[in-house]
Amino acid sequence: MKPDKCWTLQTIAGIPYILPFGQAIADLKRGILVNGTGAFLWEQLQNDPTREELLSAFAAHYQAAEQELPQFKRDLDEFLAQLTALGILSAEACAAPPVSPADRPAENHEITGALPSPQEHFSEIGGLSVRFAEIGGLSVRLVGPASAFAPEFEPFSSPPRSKTDLTVEIVTAFPRDSFADAPFLIRHPELTVQDCRDRYLLHFPQAPQIREVHLTKDGAAARFFCAPPFEEPLVTDLFHAIRLAYLYLAQKRGIFALHSASILYQGKAWLFSGHSGAGKSTHTKIWNRLFETPVLNGDLNLLTIRNKQPMVCGLPWCGTSGISTTEDYPLGGIILLKQAMHNLCLTPEPDRQVLLLSQRFISPVWTREQLEINLQFAHALTSLAPIRHLSCTKEDEAALYMKKQIDAGF
Repeated sequence: MKPDKCWTLQTIAGIPYILPFGQAIADLKRGILVNGTGAFLWEQLQNDPTREELLSAFAAHYQAAEQELPQFKRDLDEFLAQLTALGILSAEACAAPPVSPADRPAENHEITGALPSPQEHFSEIGGLSVRFAEIGGLSVRLVGPASAFAPEFEPFSSPPRSKTDLTVEIVTAFPRDSFADAPFLIRHPELTVQDCRDRYLLHFPQAPQIREVHLTKDGAAARFFCAPPFEEPLVTDLFHAIRLAYLYLAQKRGIFALHSASILYQGKAWLFSGHSGAGKSTHTKIWNRLFETPVLNGDLNLLTIRNKQPMVCGLPWCGTSGISTTEDYPLGGIILLKQAMHNLCLTPEPDRQVLLLSQRFISPVWTREQLEINLQFAHALTSLAPIRHLSCTKEDEAALYMKKQIDAGF
């Protein structure tokens, strides 16, 4: 009886949570808050016990008396039922006897075809356009047909340099190696991710002209195999696919993307984040209309910490808003929006601040390590900037109310 591999126990501000990553994120699974007992049982489940073994360990740990065993069994059944309902533990796993190691099928993680070295595979290709960009403090070299790169990159152009943080290559050749047997980390209608030892293999099913993408695990290089012509559909798909390669490297460098709209007020960037339809774009537009506060980005913002100062960095990606900036600004605060019939600003508990922030990041969560990195950054951010929860309407009064809260120092 072992949980799905795409779940992990994490302690946030002293509170234990069982959280999804990888395929569980792609399947839109949600995490669960547990107490100390739940955390103990979770750790025991990692050893693949039978139900009887788990109950025995549970009772022994809490030194249960004989007359207490029925209650312990009910508590255990309730916990296992909750994990099963959330898809963390399969019903078959709960009911079936354990399979001996000799009977388990071997996992095939071998990759068909030899892997060239990253230097060979991602060497510069002659005869193509080479341009440079600076995004969020990271230097990017874009190599490929000039028509392959979206005009949104132009404002971020930078002088040529001999060494860059990320090299993006666009080629029209077919991939020469087969990675069909590489294990999948993500399977989703919009993205699949396979783990290929020294790199990740990415496919974008809804972008058929992008045959596949090879992304080195150090994040330094991404090669896009494309089918021309480089007209609007492909250029748009490439623009968004390059974002994923950039965000993978940015995460490694302590830079994270938050799904949010932002304004400039009192010399600082204020981010308004929420699920689709929560009203973040409406709210920032009201600020702009009432108080003439510039909108910095209509959909996405880069966050990092420099010298203990949270910063919001400009980037070319901004959803359908068409609003972005190349500038960096100190972070004023992050407002998590929720539609309501009234306006009320509250400070979430520390663990909720970290959890809610991390859930709004669009930085990769393909692995447990990436989830932990996101949580660590969110925790650091909550100690340096105000994080608030705003229940609000979509009327002008919501912005007036929030402005008063900010002006009063929350």
